[in-house]
Amino acid sequence: MSAKKTKAENSGEAAQNPVPKELRLTGEQILAQYNETKARLDATQSRIGALSGMRQDMLVANTALKALNSAEEGEKMLVALGAGIYVEAEAKNVKKAKKLLSGNIMVDDDAENVVKSISEELERTGKTLQQLRSEEQALAQNLNSLAGIIQKTQELAQRRAQGLQ
Repeated sequence: MSAKKTKAENSGEAAQNPVPKELRLTGEQILAQYNETKARLDATQSRIGALSGMRQDMLVANTALKALNSAEEGEKMLVALGAGIYVEAEAKNVKKAKKLLSGNIMVDDDAENVVKSISEELERTGKTLQQLRSEEQALAQNLNSLAGIIQKTQELAQRRAQGLQ
C-alpha cells in the first residue's frame, strides 16, 4: 500500500471533519474575546512605547558618539545632560567610551565599536518595532470588528425587547 492518500480518501476525511459554516458564540464569549484582544493591544502598545523610547536614546547616543569621534583633543563642546540642560566640556580621550553592562558593570570600549554596536541594535529594534506595529494594527482591526459585533448584538437585543413589550 502506498503512503500517499488518494483524492477519494482525502475527501472522505474532509467529510468526517467538516469546517463549520456557522459559529455561535455567547455574549460572554464575545465580551471575553474583546477584553482579551484589548489587553493584548494595550500590552503591544506599551511595548512599542518602551522600544521607541529606548530606540530614541540609542539614536541620541549614536549621534553623540559620532560627533565625539570627529572631535579633536581639547576641543570645547556642549554636552546634553537631559531636560534641556547642557554643560560646556573639553574633549579628552574621545576615542574611548564607557559602556554599561548588566549588573552595573562598566567597561571601556573603542568608541567606533560602540557606534557599530548601537547601529546594529538600532536595526534590530527597528525590525522589532515594525513587527509590533503590524501586530498592533491587526489587533486594532480585530477589536473594531468585535466592537461592531457587540454593538449590533446590543441593538438586536433592544429591538427584541421593544417587540416583546
